[in-house]
Amino acid sequence: MKTVDFLAKVLAPEDNYVLFLARTSGATWNENYDTLEACAKAIAAYDKKKEVTVYMAVGAFADNISPHPKTGRDYTQRRKHQATKFKTLAVDLDVGEHENKYDDQRDATSALARACSALALPTPMVVLSGTGVHAYWPFRESIHAGLWEKLSLALRAALESQKVKLDVSKVSDRSMVLRPVGAHHKKDPDNWKEVRLVWDAPACSAMEYAQAIQAFKLPPNAGRLNTGGKPKRSSTLTDALLAGDANIKLDDMKQCPQLKALIESAGATDAAGQPVIEPLWRASLGVAKFCEDSDDAAVRLSSGHPDFDKETTLDKLNAYEGTGPTRCTSFENYCPSVCEACSYKGSISSPAQLSGGVTKIDTVPVTAEGEEAVSPPRGYSFKSNAVYFTRPGQDEEEFVAPYLMWVTARVTDAEEDTNSAKIAVDFPLEGVRVISIDAAVIAAGGADLGKALANKQIYIPYDLDPVRKYLMTYLRQLQNAVTADVSYTHFGWQKDGTFLLGEDVIGSDKITTPHLEGIARSYSDRLCQHGDIRKWTEASRIFDLPGMEFQNFVASLGISAPLHKGAHFPSMLVNMYSKDSGSGKTLTGKFGLSAWGNPETLAAKAKDTLASFYKNFGTLSSMAGYVDEMTTMDVDRLRSFVMCIQDGKETGRLGSATDKFRDA
Repeated sequence: MKTVDFLAKVLAPEDNYVLFLARTSGATWNENYDTLEACAKAIAAYDKKKEVTVYMAVGAFADNISPHPKTGRDYTQRRKHQATKFKTLAVDLDVGEHENKYDDQRDATSALARACSALALPTPMVVLSGTGVHAYWPFRESIHAGLWEKLSLALRAALESQKVKLDVSKVSDRSMVLRPVGAHHKKDPDNWKEVRLVWDAPACSAMEYAQAIQAFKLPPNAGRLNTGGKPKRSSTLTDALLAGDANIKLDDMKQCPQLKALIESAGATDAAGQPVIEPLWRASLGVAKFCEDSDDAAVRLSSGHPDFDKETTLDKLNAYEGTGPTRCTSFENYCPSVCEACSYKGSISSPAQLSGGVTKIDTVPVTAEGEEAVSPPRGYSFKSNAVYFTRPGQDEEEFVAPYLMWVTARVTDAEEDTNSAKIAVDFPLEGVRVISIDAAVIAAGGADLGKALANKQIYIPYDLDPVRKYLMTYLRQLQNAVTADVSYTHFGWQKDGTFLLGEDVIGSDKITTPHLEGIARSYSDRLCQHGDIRKWTEASRIFDLPGMEFQNFVASLGISAPLHKGAHFPSMLVNMYSKDSGSGKTLTGKFGLSAWGNPETLAAKAKDTLASFYKNFGTLSSMAGYVDEMTTMDVDRLRSFVMCIQDGKETGRLGSATDKFRDA
């Protein structure tokens, strides 16, 4: 198959085609093309150069050319949020010596064929990419990037259910690149291998693929019903921003104690003096986005953090999709004590109002492009920021609730076996917030429901039965459409035998979306995958050095912590002590944490409060915890910590009768 014919079959006809080019020197860049013919010619031209390897973006891109921040010259980008349309699903199967790779291309294609047969999934186009295998499922039509991502996640889950070994870093990445047919694999400079099509396949409707794999992964917003749209209100500040009339300066917002702390520490510590967590950082970018020089503002709010990376920061900034600056309520979620004492509390709804003379903010969150619009069940309607009901065969509308509200999910508690409803409520000034109410309370109605709603600042001073019926109708429809999600308050082993790591539920045969509750919400970004497993493995060889036996033992305990349950160890406390500095205590502790996530943000510090310790270890649960310089703690505080943490309690469990034992 000619390169141009291959491109025509797998690339969407809309927007820009992008090539990713890499030199052997390490330099990389992207190039844009308007036509398939021009793109194919460029592939052929670059492929002839021995020092350049050429890849094609699987998606189409728009608004991806802008002036370079350093040179001022236009350059092509390939960021995820700039992807617009796709015309194929695609996966990459690697061949090599590592565990998640196939021995050779024949093994890879055989495994793929068996999986497609078992799943009743149409046979894909198969491309030998030099040493690996690429598979494409082409569509007859183009689909939006949001839908493509959901289908790709479902495809991954389906193939993994059949034990297919995939390069999971690419499957649902909107910026995915693969070697095009007609190019060459050049890792061995003396033995170029052509990228060639060995099995063609007809294009199918995207719906055919969706029907084959829909059981494996439901989209995050599958609970939303698709019968209409949610009305949007005007936004004074947003209108001003779009018109270019707003004059928002970052330094003006130092009047907000939250922003002042972030500005002065360059994103290192929050207003309570604690290290900045990722959700708070993202919230600060939602303010930077609307400043006069948004890039500079984002860097000033981030550069002091130990994990700062300028390119990543600007990518996150460009991906911000809110219609207005971050609200005060979002900042208050991450550092509430500071906002309680704020002199502006109640008079503004965003720190952005402290700059530029804007006194009113009336924004609503935007659903990601391609997601279904929010709408109520049949018979119900949204009108004038309220919910109404029209009985069958009648024209008169009955008033239900003075808030726009809708159920986003049914959630089962992993530990307590109770059920709740996640309800999105559009508050007049604060915008949309998601609350949680026990499903049994909703079903019962009456005073208990009124109290539960009032505790969430939803005040309905009249008959609650229409609200109860509305919410129950929503829950019944969701019950018929999607499985219940599961809520979690801690990571590691769960009551049902599954294991939660970050937002991944391991060992479950159910398709659910985990809902993190309480402090666990702030840990999901800490328990994440980063870096290269091969480099991590190489780094572990430091523990093979002579004299490192004890460090090896402690690091291994941290890595193997979840296995202790099988050995019937409810807890284990290990103290690393050495009179000499530089013996590797901190490195050892953090290496044990690095198996599970970011060791810098997972590690506790001796100066943390006891409550913070208990929450940290209780939330990590089956995984290792680590306290740096623990023996510098006050002796009474240390004694209390040791006695309490071993049983996982958040308060001291030993009474006066055991004071003698405690003192010893």
